[in-house]
Amino acid sequence: MSVELLSARLHLRPLGLQDGQALRGDPAVLGGMHKLPRMLDGWVADLLAGESGELTWAVGPRGNRSLNGCLGMLNASLDDDEAELSCWIAPAYRRQGYATEALARVIDYLFEDEKLECLRGSCYRRNRAAARVLEKCGMQRRGQMQEQEGTKCQEDLLLYSLSRADWQTHRLGLETIS
Repeated sequence: MSVELLSARLHLRPLGLQDGQALRGDPAVLGGMHKLPRMLDGWVADLLAGESGELTWAVGPRGNRSLNGCLGMLNASLDDDEAELSCWIAPAYRRQGYATEALARVIDYLFEDEKLECLRGSCYRRNRAAARVLEKCGMQRRGQMQEQEGTKCQEDLLLYSLSRADWQTHRLGLETIS
């Protein structure tokens, strides 16, 4: 599935092989997101196999094919009515609202066009900017856990989710009733 999305300032285009390989070698990507490096490996493997790299996007300004970041899903098959999203913006383009704008556009697409029921996100506890982006897009913090690889604990993760009903309420600017 090759879906291009536009927002007010951004063009989200399917991630290409060259994009994926460039991101995979970027130390800023590898150290900043807990799932993104593994996701990139999967996306690049799909692209090398001639598959579309579906539901992964290169993020850049409208009218330009530059690569300022990327966004994608862990469950690209959409089989479960839910998916986990991950977003990364290059350091030179941070603090300009790109992550929030890109994530909000993808969330709208997934709920409106793909009819998903729930989206998830997570970030390292130390990554306050990522937590704020998730919250600005309507995601609610649901808990925390320690990421583990093998037997060695890595870092605390903050876990977020957004249901279709909460997304609709958030889009209308209404408060949720607890």
